Amino acid sequence: MRNRLEFDGSTGLTCSGSSTSFPGRFFNNVNGKSFTIADAAGGVRPFNSTLDQFNFAPYNYYQRPDERYGFNAFAHYDVNEHARAYGEFSFNDDHTVAQIAPSGLFFGGQEFFLKNNNPFLSQAFKDAFGITPTTPGDLLIGRRNLEGGGRQDDRRHTAFRGVLGVKGDIFKNWDYDIFVQTGKVIYSETYLNDFSKTRITRALDVVSDPVTGQPVCASKLDGSDPNCVPYNIFSLGKVTPAALAYLQTPGLQKGSTQQSVQGATITMAASLGENRHRRIVRR
Repeated sequence: MRNRLEFDGSTGLTCSGSSTSFPGRFFNNVNGKSFTIADAAGGVRPFNSTLDQFNFAPYNYYQRPDERYGFNAFAHYDVNEHARAYGEFSFNDDHTVAQIAPSGLFFGGQEFFLKNNNPFLSQAFKDAFGITPTTPGDLLIGRRNLEGGGRQDDRRHTAFRGVLGVKGDIFKNWDYDIFVQTGKVIYSETYLNDFSKTRITRALDVVSDPVTGQPVCASKLDGSDPNCVPYNIFSLGKVTPAALAYLQTPGLQKGSTQQSVQGATITMAASLGENRHRRIVRR
């Protein structure tokens, strides 16, 4: 049976997606036209705003995997009739990974000027963007990092809590409780498969090595970034693992919160069930 949303005109809904697509939307800033990569030879064709949109939904985790461990312990020991030593310890560890659609080049904030001497550019690409020996192409690029997989947010919380104390009766109608408590929560987060904007700019600025004739980053030749690896998104199937390793820079966060409490109470009661008067000392 067909879903009722599939009937033409029944709801006015239509399939959609993101223009940051695969193998990419290359927007010409000069004439406003958009193209995408057509084949392994670097051919281009007009970008179809209906058919070429990227469906990001299947990559998102709607239910995240989660692994938890917990432990609690309580103990006491009666030293004598006036003193009971006691202790508590608890531990909790929670680890989860969230995922959303692959990262990539997201148009906004980055304008690329591609030069005629870039060996990755086919003549068809140069013609589409008006690239000549004297005129660079002025582009915005929306291209999904499908080769690198989804962006993953790896989070971990670890918590400890411990209490040591001694309590008991001093003499009739007087009792006491002396304790120390400490606790700590540790947080760590690693964000994977996202791109560095600075490295994207360098990896797309590619020239031919004058010694070997192979494509190389201009920033590697001039020594400003010896680790740069060319990113070939101008032909199908040409993105290398080395390029992804250079571009996908993990984000890291670590932090912790710690609490320490020392306290003592002395309680006096006239008789059972009556109000008690308490003196509390804490630091």
